[in-house]
Amino acid sequence: MLWEWRLHASGFPLPMTDYGEWSESLGHTTWFLGIEDEAGCCRGGLAIRVHTSRALPGFRILRVERLGANVDSSAYGATFEALARIARSARRILRLHVETFSADAGMLARMGDAALAARFSPSAAPRCYGPTSLIDLAREIPAILAGFNSTARQNIRAVGKFPVAIRPVTDAALIPRMDELLRDTMQRTGGHTPPREWHGILPYSAAHPDRSRVIGLFRTDRPEPESLMAYAWGCCHGDHVQYSTAASTRAADLRLPMAYGLAWDLMQWGHTQGAKLFDFGGITEGTQGGSDPLGGISDFKRYFKGTYAVVGAEWELEPRPAAARVARFLRRLKSKRRPD
Repeated sequence: MLWEWRLHASGFPLPMTDYGEWSESLGHTTWFLGIEDEAGCCRGGLAIRVHTSRALPGFRILRVERLGANVDSSAYGATFEALARIARSARRILRLHVETFSADAGMLARMGDAALAARFSPSAAPRCYGPTSLIDLAREIPAILAGFNSTARQNIRAVGKFPVAIRPVTDAALIPRMDELLRDTMQRTGGHTPPREWHGILPYSAAHPDRSRVIGLFRTDRPEPESLMAYAWGCCHGDHVQYSTAASTRAADLRLPMAYGLAWDLMQWGHTQGAKLFDFGGITEGTQGGSDPLGGISDFKRYFKGTYAVVGAEWELEPRPAAARVARFLRRLKSKRRPD
């Protein structure tokens, strides 16, 4: 795509989810908004995913993911204004969601100001996360490892003491096992997530190993697919890598913390791709044994001694308020009818 080339040539890192090949792999409908100044110079670009509304058939929902470094900060205002015009002028748009991302608090605030000026509102139920833990990948590999808590370093080295191997997940025959591990993990933490589109993600990762990596922890003494005990998916968004999805089982006969080796593999991969930061994909303030069901996972992330930062926010615009009210009513009605 011409705009992808222009962004790269102009030094704007494109999030993995903004590439045209990504949408083609998953069968998504995507629009692309290119941004240039009066002189015709590239000032950024972003993809807009188009979803059909389940609540109100015939209407569509637009979503922009990880808006940030892919647009020049001086163009934030024009970008949000252009997005608002698209939502108002395109047919049957119910809502437009914009997820912003930046490790720079000032840049995140500037995007928020631009969203408010374009009459966006903070999302009442944001899909993206705000707080996270960031690991500095700009250092050399030994320095990155030395910065971890001793427990994290010990758990990373422990992989070599058990009959296990870490290698990329490429075989589509493992997808049912991956879905099973994700369901089990969500049940343990009280969370919910729809099944990942692994039939598109795995081929995309094989075709673009610099953008996407799915890594698994396999038992060497068991046949596949049950040999897969844990996996993690990393997405390279140009200047940073996101720890996107992870799942694991509990093996009673192996006292092995499974997630540490996988996270370390993705950090090394991100460093090789030239990413400056590793984003742990969100963190909570809870700890193991407390009321927070994600406390144990957050403890795991804290062992890497990253920097706590609020990196994300979500903004939304409803260009057709009457239709949006009808959609909310229908969703509430459907949820009341759904059995527990």
